[in-house]
Parts: sequence; structure tokens; C-alpha cells
Amino acid sequence: MRFQVFLKIVLCTSLSLDVSAHSQLAQDYCSAKNMGIEQAAGQLLLTSVVGSREPTTESREVLEHVPIGGLVLFSYNLRGGPAGVTGLVAKVQEIALSRPPNLPYLIAIDHEGGRVQRLKRGFTRLPSPRIMGGLGIDALKRLARAAADQLSAVGVNMNLAPVVEASIGAGDVISDRSFSPEIDKAALLAGAFITGMQSRGIIATAKHFPGNAVSSTDPHKDMPIISLSADEIARELLPPFKAAIDSGVDAIMLSHAIVPSLDREHPIALSPKVVNGLLRKKLGFEGLICSDDLMMGAMVKRFEPARAAVLAIGAGVDLLMLSNPFKVEEVYQGILRAVRNGVLDERLVRNACNRVVGVKKKHGLRAKVDKLIRGESLKRLGPARKRAAKILEEFIPQSKE
Repeated sequence: MRFQVFLKIVLCTSLSLDVSAHSQLAQDYCSAKNMGIEQAAGQLLLTSVVGSREPTTESREVLEHVPIGGLVLFSYNLRGGPAGVTGLVAKVQEIALSRPPNLPYLIAIDHEGGRVQRLKRGFTRLPSPRIMGGLGIDALKRLARAAADQLSAVGVNMNLAPVVEASIGAGDVISDRSFSPEIDKAALLAGAFITGMQSRGIIATAKHFPGNAVSSTDPHKDMPIISLSADEIARELLPPFKAAIDSGVDAIMLSHAIVPSLDREHPIALSPKVVNGLLRKKLGFEGLICSDDLMMGAMVKRFEPARAAVLAIGAGVDLLMLSNPFKVEEVYQGILRAVRNGVLDERLVRNACNRVVGVKKKHGLRAKVDKLIRGESLKRLGPARKRAAKILEEFIPQSKE
């Protein structure tokens, strides 16, 4: 009972901030007349799938039972090379299209370059963002376009990149994943990467709002505490995210951190003050707000996944990442239960669903999936690799794809 009262207090606070934005969405894809709440709630979930060329029986059962919004691919999904990835993605998309709401999945992957690049065999090995930052704006855009075409060739439609923040902390966990230690330069280069990706139909994701680079704590293990003042955050952390928003970035991923100067009580992804108040209202971001993985140590040491999911939706998060597919049913039922019990306002779920479906419509995912299933996409991989290799050889002569 105390948990429900606590949730109602938090969610009532966020409701005044978030529901007012509901009528401002261009299309009401997820209204009650178009989609049941069971389908709308499922669209908010981004999970993983077990299998390399096709989903395992257990994973298939999850996909057939919960109408999720998308999947993240990890290294264990990629053992079959480009053809194997294409086959896996085609099979899961067939599952998505065969069941209500008959919408294609977001297929996401980490493709930053350097030490964070899942797709390796058969793909261009991108240098680290720090090295890519030395290519210059034009070459970086061209390289991002070539990389985007490689993702699209195997059915990936969302890149969980770039890291837009500047690497400004001593011993920070970001380092060469950032394009530059200079704030303005990092913002400019990240904007070029975003523009290149999205010009080729790949959803780019600016991360990790409002910044992880000033902390030495790895959120995979525990919760970082960012001790900057509000003025320091505005000056040192926010400019690259504002630049990403100005570049038209489709999605922003939240940091798993506590920032006492912004909200003493809640981690970023569970904070109405930060998600709705700062990112949505003050910075004017109208796109997709994503959580980082709710299964990271920073979160699971403090919150059950279902509780974290309900609080995150109440704070204004649109897409919830859960790397463990066998927790999806629990989280999904927790969201539905919170709606039915009046703990979570249904309008918040539908509002988030509108943004998820909206970005799928914007990038024409259905037509792309049809081409993938017909076997027409993979042929784009070779030419895209050649373009990327030419750019890298021009600017980094010793590089080899």
C-alpha cells in the first residue's frame, strides 16, 4: 500500500508536466480507438532476443506473447555474420508483423565505433569517436552515412549512438567514446554524426543525458553520483545535448545517475524534474526519450525492474530498455497492473506509445522490413563498406577495414 501511495505522489507530479504535451503530438497513433492498452504498453519495451540465426523457442514465446516495441542486438546475436544477422532480423520482424498491433520492431544496436561496436565481422571497423572526430565535419558525415547503410543492409534501424557529451572528467568512464574533450567541439562533431546517420534512415540516439563523463563509476556496476551544481551542468554538460536537439536527433538516452543539484531523490530516468522539466520542457526535446538498460547494476541494486519501469513512464520516459528478455513479461504485467489500479495514468502510456510509433512511421520501417524479408537489403552492404574504406584510407592512411 505504501508503495502505491508513493507512486501516486510521484506520478501526479509528472502528470501535470507530461499529459499537457499529449495533444501536441502530430499523430495520435495509440488512441484507444486505434490500439488497446495492452498493445500500447508493449510498444514501450525494448528488449533482447536469444539466438543468432533465429530466435530460440523460449525467446520466440516471449515475442509471441508480449507486443514489444523493439529489440537490441548483442554480440551473441551476431555470430552468423551479415547473412545470419539478416536472417535473424527477418524472422523476428515476421513475428512482429503477424500479431497485433502489426508494427515492425525497432532493431537497435550499439554502433559507436572503437571499443563499442557490436557489428564487426563483415562490417567496417570504425575507429573510436575520438579518432573519428579528427576527420572533420564533412568526412565524419560521409562516414556516418556509409555506416548507416551497413546497418540498414542487415535490418538494423536504430543506432544507440553517439555519445555526445565531452570527455571532461579525470578518469571518467567515457574517454575515447566521446568525440572531443572540448565541449563545443564534441557538440559539433556529434551533430555531424547524427545528421549523417539520420539522413540514411537510421534513428540516432544521443547519450547519456545529462552526462556520465564526469563520473568514474560505471553504471553497469553501481549508481554514479554527479556532484556538479545546476550552473555547472548547464555550462559543461547540456550544450552537446542542446546541439543534438538542434540537429534533429530522433532519440535521447538517459544516464543512470543521481544528480543531487537536479533531483536529490530520483535517478535521472525516474525523475519528472529532469525528464519532463529539464529535457522535455526547458530544452524543448520532442523526440523519443529512452532509458538505458534497467538491468544495469545502477538500477537493479535499488529497484525491481517493474517498479523502475512504472516510475520511468511516470517521469516521461518513452522507451524502456530491458536486456533480459525473460524479465519482459514481469515488467509488462507490472505496467498494465499500474494502469488498471490507477497508479499510472493511461494517457502517459499512450503518449509514450505515440512517440515510439511516430518514429517508426517517420523512418518508413514497414517498407524497409518488407525489403529485408524479400532479401533485397543485404546487397547494399558491399558498396557501403567500400565507401567507408575509402574515407578512412584518405584520412587515416594506415587504417584497414
